[in-house]
Order: sequence, then C-alpha cells, then structure tokens
Amino acid sequence: MNPCLAIIMDYLSRIESEIVSICEDVHHLLDSYLIPSEDSAEARVFHWKMKADYFRYLAEIKTDEQKLFGAYKAHLNYEGGHVLASLQRIAKVDLRPANPTRLVAALNFAVFKADILNSPEDAYALAVEVLWL
Repeated sequence: MNPCLAIIMDYLSRIESEIVSICEDVHHLLDSYLIPSEDSAEARVFHWKMKADYFRYLAEIKTDEQKLFGAYKAHLNYEGGHVLASLQRIAKVDLRPANPTRLVAALNFAVFKADILNSPEDAYALAVEVLWL
C-alpha cells in the first residue's frame, strides 16, 4: 500500500471515530437532560431536530448497514417515531409557519431526504409544503 494512502486512511479513521464520539455524547445529553426537561413546543422541535441531525451525521460518514441504521434513526426522529413527540406534528401544530425553528427543522429533514434517502423529489415536496402553508 502506498505510504501516503496509509496515512490518509489512518487520519480518516481517527476523524470518523471523533465524529461518532461527539454524536454519541450529544445523543446522551439530549436523551438524559434536554429532552426530558423541555417546556415548550419550540424546545421539543429544536431538540428532536438536533437528535435527528446527529443521526444523519452518523449516516453520512458510515457505509452499508451502519449507514442504514443511522438513516433509520434519523428518519424516526425527523418523522416523529417517538410516541410522545412527533417533530413534524409539533412543528406544524404548535409553531407558526415562519418560525425559524420550524423552518430549519423542515430544511434539515429535506436535506436528509435528498442526501441520505436519495430522494430529491420528496425533499422538494417537503420544502414546497412548508413554504406554502
């Protein structure tokens, strides 16, 4: 193997490990402290969006079944897989259409649909729905 390639692969592995560690730390903070103490719809939408975003970050750096698992967990959180809190439902019902938290949640979900699910049509439809409601 080319020595430069070995150095690059080692560096890539270290960066991936750091990203995984950071994502796990953020998920722990969200699950243990932030989500249980939410007191408003905006906080719920923001924290669930953040949780989904960090699963999306994991899906972006992984391959094969690890990518599928990250994508699945991200989709659950964006779409509202949690019984008590549905990010999209809360955002639509409890936040005004021009609320920045609602808009960024929809934008991030659209990015997820386009980049991870390879479905730009669904991403476009979501953007149109959010912008015209």
